[in-house]
Amino acid sequence: MVVNGRVIPGGFCSPSQLWMKGVASNGRTYTCGSKGRDASGHYHWNV
Repeated sequence: MVVNGRVIPGGFCSPSQLWMKGVASNGRTYTCGSKGRDASGHYHWNV
């Protein structure tokens, strides 16, 4: 999830965002889907 241009760490991200990078409010960079899909098949913003 992206809020006000910032990613939410651990939040869902869409397949169209796969491998894109985003910055959270804590200043850290996260990558969509870097740990693969979860048990339900969803991607998340991960370090």
